[in-house]
Amino acid sequence: MSAAIRLPDDDDIEAIGAPSSSTGFGATAGPAGSGAPPGTVRVNKFETAMPIRLDIEAALCYVLGAVSGILFLILENKNDYVRYQAYINADSLARYELPFIGSLASRWVDTE
Repeated sequence: MSAAIRLPDDDDIEAIGAPSSSTGFGATAGPAGSGAPPGTVRVNKFETAMPIRLDIEAALCYVLGAVSGILFLILENKNDYVRYQAYINADSLARYELPFIGSLASRWVDTE
């Protein structure tokens, strides 16, 4: 019989010193035991422009189709991962054509 593996939760991650919203971009280095030279800037790769977790924000890029992708491209300016997910979703607009006008526009662009 195997023992159950316990995955870390948010409290465990904060206890081991992972970046949190209070130690994000612009926060100065902590005490001497943190390993960073005094006066350096800590960059938090998990920080986003909105007060939403990174994984939730990346998933929200896909909720309303290309509309939410474009919305997150406009609103998110700090996290490249979320912007990448938003760009991939907004790029799906290239597949859509408007009725009647879309096929005409495609033929016109293809001949150029």
